[in-house]
Amino acid sequence: MAQTEVYLVSPGSRDLERDHALLKESEAHHLLRIRRARIGDVVTLIDGQGGAWRACLIEATRSGAKMKLIESLKGWGEPPADTYLGLGITKAGRFMGAVNLSVQLGVKSITQLQCQRSVAQWRPNR
Repeated sequence: MAQTEVYLVSPGSRDLERDHALLKESEAHHLLRIRRARIGDVVTLIDGQGGAWRACLIEATRSGAKMKLIESLKGWGEPPADTYLGLGITKAGRFMGAVNLSVQLGVKSITQLQCQRSVAQWRPNR
């Protein structure tokens, strides 16, 4: 695989003492069937609680994908500084697209701004 893939592993499915984790259900299906990962492929695992690891696929079974944790990744998760965004009101589809990308980048708060030259107008029912 050319790029690093990121997968969510449940905290109960990882064994940090033995440096193993088990991807189950949709995460394993995506890794094995959609991305067609092979033994030895390296991905990034996150646990949704701030933990992240580089991991190598060591076994593919019907119950999931067994991963070997290679290294712990520090600084994964929320950005160190709070970011606030003032976003001029746009058409609905574009505004939601901007909100989606902003959230992915870690923006903490978004404030809609009615700008002097905006074509779109604020309507309380939206």
